[in-house]
Amino acid sequence: MKRLSLTYVLHMLEKNFNGLSRRKYLGIGALLFSLIALSWPLVVVDSQGGSLTSEDNTDRRGSDYKDFDLSQANWELCRDACANDGNCQAYTFVRPGVQGSSARCWLKSSVPAGSRDNCCISGVKNGSTGSGILIGQWEVHAAGYTLTMNITNQDGNTFSGSFVGEESGGKVLNGQLRGNTIEFDRERGWKQHWSAQLVNEGGRLRMVNGFWSGDGGKGDWDGVKK
Repeated sequence: MKRLSLTYVLHMLEKNFNGLSRRKYLGIGALLFSLIALSWPLVVVDSQGGSLTSEDNTDRRGSDYKDFDLSQANWELCRDACANDGNCQAYTFVRPGVQGSSARCWLKSSVPAGSRDNCCISGVKNGSTGSGILIGQWEVHAAGYTLTMNITNQDGNTFSGSFVGEESGGKVLNGQLRGNTIEFDRERGWKQHWSAQLVNEGGRLRMVNGFWSGDGGKGDWDGVKK
């Protein structure tokens, strides 16, 4: 794991603040290092140079290939196990008392959709996405209408497809899946940009808290995979 060290922080302070006494720059360095440590869990770097996210109160169910109890109730142990395993694309740390008295770690071979649950902390390796999880037919609700969207292609974190119907059609282009955030353009002689959050509710994929804008105005939307 690549981390900023206290030695490095102090070296940069000494290089740029030669006028400070050693006691003062040691104190400033310790303070800066503490601030860095407090914010560190958001994204960490693995041994191959990729990064892993951490998602508090998030469960990613499915795609498990390895699970084990942890010796400590420390989610970083699960994250680090994923970082050091080339087969791991995502992880879920389960807090003690949920699946037994010990904390448990689940390593995943692909990236299932996340759902809000205070049982867990999950994370995803940078560049990892669910393998084809978006492909299929979606029922979309927008502007008081029920639309049908077919996602026919997914390659990693990119996807494409189309909306069905003479009046409600349009191509789905430039689709991107970044963690739980989904975005795409809808084009049919006009252009709109759509975005939403991808969640797994009881094993069913949904797009929630959606917003679209562009030609024709703007509005909220949501969708569910049929």
